[in-house]
Amino acid sequence: MVTLFDRIVSDGDGAELAARFGTPVVLNGDEDGLADRMLDEIERSDATLAVVGCRGFSRPIGITRGAPTTTVVHEAPCSVLVARPTDEPSSWPRTIVAGLDGTPESERAVVVARLLAARLGARLYVVTATGADPVTVLADEAEDADLLVVGSRGLRGVRALASVSERVAHEARCPVLVIR
Repeated sequence: MVTLFDRIVSDGDGAELAARFGTPVVLNGDEDGLADRMLDEIERSDATLAVVGCRGFSRPIGITRGAPTTTVVHEAPCSVLVARPTDEPSSWPRTIVAGLDGTPESERAVVVARLLAARLGARLYVVTATGADPVTVLADEAEDADLLVVGSRGLRGVRALASVSERVAHEARCPVLVIR
């Protein structure tokens, strides 16, 4: 089977959604050390997708507590799917929203979203989010979507506090795929 992603690393919470993209390597366990184990496995296996469950922490709390979702979204060198519960996992996703802001990273996210929509038989909506608060725009536009796809510029350190992809990964109610 040909997949869009070569190797997938998932925590137990995201395993069901990860299986939609291929055969995942599932890492289970409590939160302590899970992010580090995932990042080690991503590096070891040269993974192209990491899938993490979202336990509902806000981004500031996730940063403070070192939550796996926050850590992996911030530090993984590959794309990251932040998994959330879905109504019908077998038909997921039916609707995909992709964020576009004119950057090369967002254009790459739209390309991936188009490939996913074609492969999985989903409808695709591209949302332009510039100027006004793009996090709110994307989260609102994806309110009824099954998946939100955004690009990442790979910001690090203090600059990452302004990261739209990291903020929307925490604020959207649907699963979010952050493309690197």
